Amino acid sequence: MHQQNTLKYRKYITNFAAVFLLILLHFIITQQFTGLSFDTLDKGYASFPGDPTGGMHFFTYVRKAFEREGILFLFSGTNPFIGAPFGVKQITTIPINLIILFFLQFGNEMVVFNLMLWFGYFLSGMSSFLLAWTITRSYFPSVIASIIFAYCPFHVARHMGHLTIAMTEWIPLYFLALVLFYRKPNLRRGIFVGFTLAVMTSINAYNGFFGIIFCAGLLVYLAVSYFRAIGLPRAPKTEIFFWVLAPIWWAGLILAISIRIIRGWRFARIKKEAFF
Repeated sequence: MHQQNTLKYRKYITNFAAVFLLILLHFIITQQFTGLSFDTLDKGYASFPGDPTGGMHFFTYVRKAFEREGILFLFSGTNPFIGAPFGVKQITTIPINLIILFFLQFGNEMVVFNLMLWFGYFLSGMSSFLLAWTITRSYFPSVIASIIFAYCPFHVARHMGHLTIAMTEWIPLYFLALVLFYRKPNLRRGIFVGFTLAVMTSINAYNGFFGIIFCAGLLVYLAVSYFRAIGLPRAPKTEIFFWVLAPIWWAGLILAISIRIIRGWRFARIKKEAFF
């Protein structure tokens, strides 16, 4: 009994040390990539000069709208700093607006900008590690995978022009949600899938678009597997996944295509009027 307790505590200590080293590793690398510290958060942009993303204007707009209308601004009006020249409805950007409001509690717009970049690197590393660990159950390969994903050249280069691309931590979380739901479908995990997809799409529509495509392929695979298994003594429990997500995916795809057609038509009309 004493030996079992010793092995149990040793396992706890080993797991704690592994998690601590992972957090420390990504903290150090993120610091090297951003060069931020507590006394420089509000004194300059992380990693590069200037604000090519227009982030300061976006954050100021969110802060002023919140001061003027309170939390109800999330459901009214149009944000002119996303999807120019038409802007987008505030209700479609609720997740990123809530993130901005949260970071505004720690300082001004400069602080928000730098914190979003810093956590974009750090949380991307942590979430991609969780995804790799869930699939492989191997620590060191998962650490390497998290470093490759979080600090790849694309992430480093593109975040300079698009702040939302810096927040890639939601991509591994979305695929992690799909893996967990595939393994054991239930309502709680289904809500987790929908939540991560909604936030990922709200922050960056391109990530959401490709996430929907991947989900569609998975749905086709599950549908084929389900119908092939009908009549067998023990059919796989994929019908929940199929019947819950299939209508959501088709509705989202139809809505996205409709919005794209309408926005393209409006842009073409404005361009034609301006040309002539």
